[in-house]
Amino acid sequence: MTIEFKENTFVIGIWFVGHDHIKSVEDRTDWMACVQRGIDPTDDWHLVYRFRYHVSPDPMSEDDKKSWYEATISRETPVEYIEKSITEMAQFIQLKSGGELDYVRVHGDGMKALRLLQERPWCHIEIQKV
Repeated sequence: MTIEFKENTFVIGIWFVGHDHIKSVEDRTDWMACVQRGIDPTDDWHLVYRFRYHVSPDPMSEDDKKSWYEATISRETPVEYIEKSITEMAQFIQLKSGGELDYVRVHGDGMKALRLLQERPWCHIEIQKV
């Protein structure tokens, strides 16, 4: 599984909780989440998030273990409530990971999300044409 960004989606934002750099590699965990939907306002919101358990210091390592999860959020749920709820979830995860929390507020399409992510030092993007 992965998080896909497309032109025909509306992305609320991306949350990232990094790992504590003082911990040994095997004890490092980071977390990332994204909420988006199709551009049709009658579409439900789609939450995708993952935990990454580091095995290697290489950020693109295929050896790291990842646990992916997804959920549907009703289209009637206010964006502000979604942002607040996922931020609170990220803050809770941050307590365990010891890393920094970063919220990338997109409020735009997938291409805007990619542009904003490329500015983040923690983001190692691999762009694949479909």
